Amino acid sequence: MTFKRRFHVRSALLLSAGLSALAVSAQAQQTPATETVVVTGSRIPTTNATSVSPLSTATAAQISETSAFSVEDVLVKLTGPDNTGGVAKSTNNGGGGFSQIGLRNLGPSRTLVLVDGQRLIPATQSGFNTSVPDLNSVPVSMVDRVEVLRDGASSIYGADAIGGVINVITKKDFEGLRFDGMAGTSQHGGADTYQLSGTLGVNFDKGNITFSLLNEQQGAVTGAARDWVQDPHIGQTGLEGGTSYRTQLPILQDATAANAVWVNGVPTTRKNSALASQVACLQFLPNVSGGVNKLNANCGAIQPSATLQGSVGRTQATFAGHYDIMPDVTFVASGFFTRRNSNQRIRPEPVIGASIASTYLPDGAPVYAGFQVPVYSDFGFVANPFLPASSIGDCGGNVLVGRLTPASNPSQCITANLTPNQFGTRDYKQTSDTYRIRIGLEGHVFTDYNWEVGYVQQRNDYNQHIANSGNFYHFAQASGNVPCIDVPGGCTATADPRFGYVIPKTPINFYNLSTITPDQLAYLKTTLSDSAFSYENYIYADVNGPVFDLPAGTVQAALGFERRFEYGQTFSDNLGQEGYSASQSANTGGGYGTYSVYGELRIPVLADVPMFQSVTFTPSARYDHYSTFGDATTYKLGADWQVIPDLRFRGSYNTGFRAPSVAELYGGRGISFIGISGDPCDSRAKGFNGNANAGLGSLAPGSACAASLATIGVTGAALANYQSPENNLSNDQRPFVVGGNPALSPEKSHSWTVGAVLTPTFVPGFSLNMDYYEINITNSILVGGIPQNLPSTDQFITDCFVAQIASNCAAISRNSGGIFNIMSLNANTGTETTTGVDMEATYDTNAAGVELPFGIPGSVMIDANAQHLITHTQDTLGSLNHFAGEYLGTLGFIQPKWKATLFTDYHIDDLTFHYDLQYIGGTNDGGGGTGYGFTLPDYVYHNISASYDLPEWGPTKGSRITFGINNLLDKDPPFTIEDSVGKNNTISGPYDEVGRFFYTRFTVKL
Repeated sequence: MTFKRRFHVRSALLLSAGLSALAVSAQAQQTPATETVVVTGSRIPTTNATSVSPLSTATAAQISETSAFSVEDVLVKLTGPDNTGGVAKSTNNGGGGFSQIGLRNLGPSRTLVLVDGQRLIPATQSGFNTSVPDLNSVPVSMVDRVEVLRDGASSIYGADAIGGVINVITKKDFEGLRFDGMAGTSQHGGADTYQLSGTLGVNFDKGNITFSLLNEQQGAVTGAARDWVQDPHIGQTGLEGGTSYRTQLPILQDATAANAVWVNGVPTTRKNSALASQVACLQFLPNVSGGVNKLNANCGAIQPSATLQGSVGRTQATFAGHYDIMPDVTFVASGFFTRRNSNQRIRPEPVIGASIASTYLPDGAPVYAGFQVPVYSDFGFVANPFLPASSIGDCGGNVLVGRLTPASNPSQCITANLTPNQFGTRDYKQTSDTYRIRIGLEGHVFTDYNWEVGYVQQRNDYNQHIANSGNFYHFAQASGNVPCIDVPGGCTATADPRFGYVIPKTPINFYNLSTITPDQLAYLKTTLSDSAFSYENYIYADVNGPVFDLPAGTVQAALGFERRFEYGQTFSDNLGQEGYSASQSANTGGGYGTYSVYGELRIPVLADVPMFQSVTFTPSARYDHYSTFGDATTYKLGADWQVIPDLRFRGSYNTGFRAPSVAELYGGRGISFIGISGDPCDSRAKGFNGNANAGLGSLAPGSACAASLATIGVTGAALANYQSPENNLSNDQRPFVVGGNPALSPEKSHSWTVGAVLTPTFVPGFSLNMDYYEINITNSILVGGIPQNLPSTDQFITDCFVAQIASNCAAISRNSGGIFNIMSLNANTGTETTTGVDMEATYDTNAAGVELPFGIPGSVMIDANAQHLITHTQDTLGSLNHFAGEYLGTLGFIQPKWKATLFTDYHIDDLTFHYDLQYIGGTNDGGGGTGYGFTLPDYVYHNISASYDLPEWGPTKGSRITFGINNLLDKDPPFTIEDSVGKNNTISGPYDEVGRFFYTRFTVKL
């Protein structure tokens, strides 16, 4: 057969094999027994597991030597993964029980998560801005190995693989019965952990089937049990109170700059040092603002107390099987069901003045002006000498219910704060059910060609209940800010002349919390409930095999097709939809479909030439069509150059994209009240009433102000004399409408990596590799929209009314009270770039078949990894931010320039001694602070374990027991004053909050 003819025959076979495989496979010959593997980042099997792209791997055997409870625990010790922009197990405030990991500090939404090479379903919850896979749905006991591709892979797998790919490969082809267990606890209490799983596998003539059951639980860690959380840093000026001690007190306090408070009806000041002995959870801080009291957010006097990291439990059933239908056709099936139960507790609900003001989401009408308490004796008011007259003003109900029975004389209130100990901690409980089913056929045709077709269906159902939440509608009724309907004790029969509507017969006395009855307390509290589900299904088909021969070897190719549908829906609590809870969000739902075709080549260019032992090119390309935004085409060019047996170079250039998630497209809209400095469209003097924006806009005909005011009927002569009611207020807040945007387009990326692998033949078992990467992202999706992400929200408003930027004006609406609301939906804008270097050195005497020096028995395996983040910049709306080597407490992220891990195993006979080290480089405060409390130092953690392989006894065929200690030196996390998420004196994420942890593992195989 000629070369040309062979080329055409093989090409035709490759293109048709996926469709004709079943028909021809019965006539095909048996596949040779040569073992091949598919490495993450490619769909072409190879007998050489070497990857053109950098790859990190953790095997089940390596995991068994540690206390890893979750896939997150495994990933954070590998090169590439991080917590930036994600949810870690230590994310107690707002974590929702999720575990989300990203790569290259680009966030989880830019990291593709696979299970056995196929996408894991994105999970979401009501109020979340994006939807990404939850790693807590994949128990670590089902893991055979985890592969982390530290390179873009959109041309292979499609959307989201910008930072890289996490591929969890599960256990298969098991034979026998095996039990695995683990138990552990912290020296300081909490984090009590147990795992128990059983696996049964049966081989038969034409296949295998494996079942596994699992139950595991990891207990919570409370802040009250950790001294470093409780430390108020008394005497350390500028650091007193840390972040564990909060300004909002458990007694009624004036929400303005005044210090007026009321304790059991007695007026005093929060500067009164005696309060700390009178009110539980208060701490007097002598060096803060001349001496003030603050609330301990992790107070042990409230039981159960707030948690640093919540509890999580999983129950799972899995199966995997294959059956040879014909000699070259195999039916495959796998699936799992996971129920994850999680729980977190945080301080009692803070009812914080105007910050909890809200509007009705469907039409934006204001419904609640925030927590305000009338200054009348029947409401418990007692004059306070520390309360200035300026703190007393009109109650919000005067405006909100003016359409009912307007008050002849506006009622008077103070805007107040209250974090009532009586509520108890807010108790977040989640149940997340995930199921996944995969069925398919795979086989061989014409000896050399592999094919597969399959279907995957998966779904996640999420339910959350938040006990001891504040019922803001009941607060509004109890404080006379809306008409009374169902306050305990009943409502007045006629409208109260001070308010213009009916009020409680027996108003709740917020000035004297000791008088609140159990019925009143129950009335003010509620349990908020929300739920969500995500659904995804897809079909796939691919074929791979040889195309033609070149002098250096055979060109291999893979072709594939995928059709995927994804849908998500959230259901918010009724109070949240109506604007009367701290978690305000509307119901939402939406989805999209996509179909894709892709191809990949492995082209051997040179072989066995001096200085070119082998040169291989690996181009790939993919076309995706989305029902939402249209088409996306990506490609990748990879190359591998084996110079000599000791030295190899590798590199790639690729393009990628991230499709907007269902949550980003269709997320429910909510209201976020943000302070602005007045209405520019005002005829009065610039800066009127302290509002910096006042008077800046032009009222000339044709101006942006003229167009805006015309929508409320202000035209002609009235235009030149317009006085905005908004500017009669000071420190005003306006509603920003946030949420999903169906018009979003995908993020785009281009990146490249280049690296070298050194495997010196004169040092058997040793290898060293180093890879440089650069990733550039454009058209970034900006969650929260443009107005909220500018250096100042006032800039968006003045750009409309002063700079006459029409696109800004289109997002601003107006009513008779001034600016009504500002649309700030998710938007595409900005760029992001990151560069860095990965390094890894390994030495394994057993794999190399060499002995230790000096006659030392046994073998040693050493694996050292280091990551150097060179740059990470983000350009958003002209503001260039630098993240490398910094942390930012307001967002809860940390990006050290250096991170490293060291793993060492010493094997001798049936004993294995394990030691690992984790290094986290120091970081600077992104807010500009320096010194202790701002600059975080270098951190090193040490972990050890010892394992013993027990001899066979009775029916057992292999057993192992492991004892280990994490955080051997019991190191506390670093202190920072900049945390505003965890409120626990540190920054959650990479640091250990548990302390020294003892554990044991066992395995018994029958």
